[in-house]
Amino acid sequence: MRIVTGPRRSGKTTEAIRIADRNDAILVTHTAEAARRAKDMAREMGRSISAMSYHQFFMCHTMGTNKSVVIDNLEYFLQYLAREMGAESVEAVTMTPGVRVDLATREGHR
Repeated sequence: MRIVTGPRRSGKTTEAIRIADRNDAILVTHTAEAARRAKDMAREMGRSISAMSYHQFFMCHTMGTNKSVVIDNLEYFLQYLAREMGAESVEAVTMTPGVRVDLATREGHR
């Protein structure tokens, strides 16, 4: 699993679109409007992706031909999931490092 990091407006969603297109994955975004914007961005980049909101993702019972997902803004995804389960907040998360791509330096790290 790749972890794309960077400050706001650094190109994380653009990179997520590239990864989704390259891997025939669904891009999962925090809102339906963000999914529409991502599809428009992909089209402007000459790419075609499937994109849906977190809500649509959890309510959809089939992935169709797509077998993987790319999650845009993981922190919002986890907060959405926790709220759906009745939690008020996500206090912390842990992760086993994957390949992290720092958009500021364009370097991969483990």
